[in-house]
Amino acid sequence: MSDQPRPPLLLLALVTFVVGTDGFVIAGLLPQIAADLHVTPALAGQLVTAFALTFAVAAVVLSAVTGAWDRGRVMIIGLCVLAAASVGTALAPNFPLALLGRIVAALGASVLTSAAASTTAALVAPERRGRALSVVMGGLISASAIGVPLGLLIGLAGWRATLVAIGVLAFGVAIAIARRLPPVRLPSTSLASRLAPLGRPAVLRVAGATSPLLCAMYAVHTYAAVLLAPTHPEPWMIIAALTGFGIASVIGNAIAGRLVDRRPAWLVIGAVAIGLIAVDALGTFTLGSGIGSTVWIVALALFGGAITVPQQLRLLRIDPTAAPALLALNSTAIYVGAAAGGALGGLALTWSPPAVLGAAALSAAAGLLLIIADRPWRDEAPRGATAPAASGRAA
Repeated sequence: MSDQPRPPLLLLALVTFVVGTDGFVIAGLLPQIAADLHVTPALAGQLVTAFALTFAVAAVVLSAVTGAWDRGRVMIIGLCVLAAASVGTALAPNFPLALLGRIVAALGASVLTSAAASTTAALVAPERRGRALSVVMGGLISASAIGVPLGLLIGLAGWRATLVAIGVLAFGVAIAIARRLPPVRLPSTSLASRLAPLGRPAVLRVAGATSPLLCAMYAVHTYAAVLLAPTHPEPWMIIAALTGFGIASVIGNAIAGRLVDRRPAWLVIGAVAIGLIAVDALGTFTLGSGIGSTVWIVALALFGGAITVPQQLRLLRIDPTAAPALLALNSTAIYVGAAAGGALGGLALTWSPPAVLGAAALSAAAGLLLIIADRPWRDEAPRGATAPAASGRAA
């Protein structure tokens, strides 16, 4: 089996970049959307909630239904649905139609991350799979550092302009996928067979650890501007700190990709969980310092960015033939964790800013306990565990 060259990986990273930008940028546009559609900011916020809930449910169902389809075809359809829905939302004259547009956008986006990741696992040699996945998932993570600020900049011309730009980008990536991605078709199985692994205890234990770890990350990230405001009084200071957060997340993701090619994935994710706990604990002492709080938020991002790839590999090693459904389940767990993190952080913030860090540390500790309870050291698969062979490529 030969590795695919880097261009297809970068193209797949663009797919996840579109997903991340579309999913994250709306939160920053809510004040504009609320004013333009004549609703309250709280009601406008349901655009984010509806997207997240639809994505969480649809990711598993649609990925299982399309599991036997060519991966490129799945991504092209998903990107085109996302593009059309984004433009449709931009043209919406009222809130109900905008809400419908976001629900349809989530349906398209829900298949993209797992399709990109399963394509990567099928095209890349096992000993390089961790690094390859970190490249592809780096697109999703870098959306917070590049895509969202760029989207907000475009949003200065109006929130509708940002969604149109996302639609154009999604359609452009779909064209590139159609022209440059080789055929990738995973082994054909029945729908029941593709869904069956989702009920396995080992799968649920691994995916179950993803949500509290991401919850720990987003409990802080959602309210980062609030937590940093006392020591970062100027807007540019907040922007600089959050840009550093995004860059550090990308670096953490790249480091994790290299580590899981050399060390057991459970050991890497366990170290990440311990790192999250330690950084949040230390952060309670550094929030009062400008330099200290900046170092804290960057360190948190290094560990937070390293969550996704080890968890993907742990799932792939349970049943490589069920890659689309398993990776979709992990995507669902990510969005559940992100939503729970926003709720947990908001609740803790009513007590005090340090309480947010304490709640995040407890969530990371819950994730660590789930990792330990799985006792993964008993049956860790060799790092060269195979993923399903892709038809239509060189062996």
